[in-house]
Amino acid sequence: IPSAVLNSTLYPVNTTYAKTNISSYLTLPNKDEEFYFEIHTKDKPSDVFYSTKGQHFVYSEYYKAMGSKVDTKKLFGLGERVSDFWLTAGTYTVWNRAGDQIIDNGEPPGKNLYSSHPVYFAQRQSTSDFFAVYHHNSGPQDFVLEPGQNGYEINTVTTTGRTNLFFLISDKISNVVKNYYELVGKPALQPEWAFGWHQSRYGYNSTQALREVYDGYKSKNFPLDAIWSDVDYQDDFRDFTVDKVNYKGLKEFVSEIKSNGTRYVPIIGAGISAGDSDAYFEGMKQDVFIKSFNDRSEPIYGRSTPGECVFVDFLMEKSYSFWDQQLNTLFSLVEFDGVWLDMNEVSSYCDGYCYFDQKVLHPIDSKL
Repeated sequence: IPSAVLNSTLYPVNTTYAKTNISSYLTLPNKDEEFYFEIHTKDKPSDVFYSTKGQHFVYSEYYKAMGSKVDTKKLFGLGERVSDFWLTAGTYTVWNRAGDQIIDNGEPPGKNLYSSHPVYFAQRQSTSDFFAVYHHNSGPQDFVLEPGQNGYEINTVTTTGRTNLFFLISDKISNVVKNYYELVGKPALQPEWAFGWHQSRYGYNSTQALREVYDGYKSKNFPLDAIWSDVDYQDDFRDFTVDKVNYKGLKEFVSEIKSNGTRYVPIIGAGISAGDSDAYFEGMKQDVFIKSFNDRSEPIYGRSTPGECVFVDFLMEKSYSFWDQQLNTLFSLVEFDGVWLDMNEVSSYCDGYCYFDQKVLHPIDSKL
């Protein structure tokens, strides 16, 4: 698992900040027993709140499953999805996708949304303590929840990667949440204007259209903290460009509204238009795109708003400077205040590969 996924400031590679021996919380089987592990209150092995004892445990290359008994009557977490706050019995999938925003009732197939948060929070039945269980794995996961008389039985299924399990324990839920953010990294502090009134929609196809929206707000004395532009402002939907014809004078217009307290936020897509954009040629030169599995000399191609596109590999440190350079290029064309990062993971209109020669020869789904 890339160390960059965790908060590297607090958890640098091969370094620990642990102040207590893990055996104070962990019970393992004796030599001749079946494998299991239990998590308990510090130095109280009988006060167990998470146990895999007597549960199934499967670990193979393409299928990993683990059953557990959890001392709680209520769970929340496992985002992102539209559902009740408290999770009920069912199967909850954690895997990024641009799905329809429908209620997730726990019935397959998964109804999860854009982001993956494989962590659940709970309060113990026997004490007032709270805890969280974080499954650190970047692959797709299913959490099968079955409430029972003595707590929850939770079956976790994943197909790829290695899972690092983190248990966060405290007498207050606020401390558990705080510790979770210390582990994965804290959210960015947003500027005050970001919480104001913003206007955005697809179809504002010229600088004049934006001006009419702005003037409409001002004529009615309505507050307007920011205007957002969808892909209309771009030159043929290419990132880091501005349509010089329809959006002529955009830089001057933005400068004008900013002087009156209104900010400007343009959209940027994760897919870089392939073969016909300066960002693509510079990215190829700097070798920052995700490579094809079959031919490591070529980037893997997808399809998005601009058509054929490639994707920046942000697990490479040099990609940061490339992205920064491209944003500076856009800033020289229009002095924006924030960025609408759309389709901010590798999203493609193709169902898997776009071209036959990039089809994986031995895909994992054939081995499950």
